[in-house]
Amino acid sequence: MSTSTRKLLHTTTIKMRWGDMDALGHLNNTYYFRYMETARLEWLESINAPLEPNKTGPVIAHIACDFKKELVYPANVIINSYVTHLGRTSMKMDHEFLLAGDKQTIYATGHVVLVWVDYLNGGSIEIPANIRTLC
Repeated sequence: MSTSTRKLLHTTTIKMRWGDMDALGHLNNTYYFRYMETARLEWLESINAPLEPNKTGPVIAHIACDFKKELVYPANVIINSYVTHLGRTSMKMDHEFLLAGDKQTIYATGHVVLVWVDYLNGGSIEIPANIRTLC
């Protein structure tokens, strides 16, 4: 059984570093993906489900980012992470990029599909009950 929702799971703030910019003076597109990764890892750690390579956990099945407005240094980037779909073995998360001091403008949106797997044996598994109840 699956459910479709938009539930806020986690909010984090990442201080943009000078070196995160590209030659055009704004946040390099690759860093949006790194910032989303940081937000997801912080969320997992906050619910006591850190990545453990010898156990089970999520892998990325799909990831995308829609760039809306440039982020420039200096900036404190706020990332809101939402669950938007919860399936048996997978979930979809959306990330919103905001700027501290401007919480009305969405600078980018990210979308990721995570599939829970058994890292040692391979193959998908059901999303653990403790994670499912928080989503």
